[in-house]
Amino acid sequence: MKSSDRFTPVAFVEKYLRQYVDSGSIILDVGCGPALYRNSTPARYIGVDSSIDSYREVSGDGIMDIVASASELPFSGDRFDVVFVKSALYQFRDTVSALNEFYRVLRTGGRVLIFDYNKRTQKRVQVKEGHNRPCWTQWELMGLVRNSGFRKCELLVPAIKEINIYEKYLRLVKEELFGTWAIVTGLK
Repeated sequence: MKSSDRFTPVAFVEKYLRQYVDSGSIILDVGCGPALYRNSTPARYIGVDSSIDSYREVSGDGIMDIVASASELPFSGDRFDVVFVKSALYQFRDTVSALNEFYRVLRTGGRVLIFDYNKRTQKRVQVKEGHNRPCWTQWELMGLVRNSGFRKCELLVPAIKEINIYEKYLRLVKEELFGTWAIVTGLK
């Protein structure tokens, strides 16, 4: 991945956002960084990150809407249709509290959509960055989401085109062994 790609929306993330979000939805992007997905859907977008300074050089002022911790979201309950996180859950200080907050702020029937690094990738990032952070397989991540009260939890693959169920399961195994992502969705 080129360093410039770091600040470009990822096609499969946009695909899933368009699949699960409609124009009347309100979407909360937690750990939004430079708010790359603000214009990926017609939904009303609210970006939250714990620090504004980290991304100021990328997109200037106003890159996020709210500065807050994922474990203490400053919103009333039952407010959002979709809460999503891309490449940030493993960085949150308290993953379980963050997932519980996602559940709290979602409307009944709302969806959580998590795109995070799998265990193999997280281990590489730990070595590179010198930080010990949580690591999980995609199945362990789905268990965390389920244990936070979400139902109909499902693993997704980083694909742009539709695939059949057999190809999906083969790609899930391949992604865990050789890929980068752990992608989980679930409903409140």
